[in-house]
Amino acid sequence: FKINDTDIKVNNDLSFEFPVQLKVGGNKVKVYAADDNGKVFYDYVYTIWYDGKAPNVSISEPVLYEDGKAYTNKDSITIKGIAEDNGIGYSLTINGDNIVRQDTFPILGEETNRKEFEYELNVENDMKVKVECDDSFANRTVLDFTVVVDKTAPTLEIKGLEDGKVYNSSV
Repeated sequence: FKINDTDIKVNNDLSFEFPVQLKVGGNKVKVYAADDNGKVFYDYVYTIWYDGKAPNVSISEPVLYEDGKAYTNKDSITIKGIAEDNGIGYSLTINGDNIVRQDTFPILGEETNRKEFEYELNVENDMKVKVECDDSFANRTVLDFTVVVDKTAPTLEIKGLEDGKVYNSSV
């Protein structure tokens, strides 16, 4: 019994162990089994696909402040950013709406599947926004933020001055 041309010790309970170093993408694993007389029972090559890294997502708009919030005085915001993955593809959703589906199989790499996105979202005050990006191997990146809608213009009151009055000298 061999895996990748290495003899494998099979335990009495028929279990065995053979570590395989996986790289991102397709990994070939050769399995060979023959009896003591040389009769081949099994001679196959399997491809094991691997990706252990979550996609990258960055948001350039709206501006997210340290408090994890975006501020606007409008009924909608534009969400802009870039998504990428080191594997063969991903899908990006905003509050459950599909925004980007990227499939570059069989070509791997962040440079290959990097994609800008832009999405107009209707918002209400204190609304939660969830940006999720899942790659083909169920690795996930989640970005959450809250939108604060404030349509009240700021006011300024200066004591000793009257609104609308014209002054021709220092006050």
